[in-house]
Amino acid sequence: MLIFGNTIILAMEDEKNSISRNKNLSSLNRMFTYIFTVEMCFKICSYGIKGYIKDGFNVFDGTLVIISLFDLAL
Repeated sequence: MLIFGNTIILAMEDEKNSISRNKNLSSLNRMFTYIFTVEMCFKICSYGIKGYIKDGFNVFDGTLVIISLFDLAL
């Protein structure tokens, strides 16, 4: 459900939106990024790094989280 919610938030971003609306959407996107980062950390702690990268979905998910963190940093 979180992925679906994040997708909706990303789809709502538009240059025609008011500044406050885009700011709110950006804040929600940041919140989702933090939640997904915590999820990734929990998985790495529970599976170990080798167990985490054995699953292709985890690698894909982790790559998206790292890209999202870089996006926040920039």
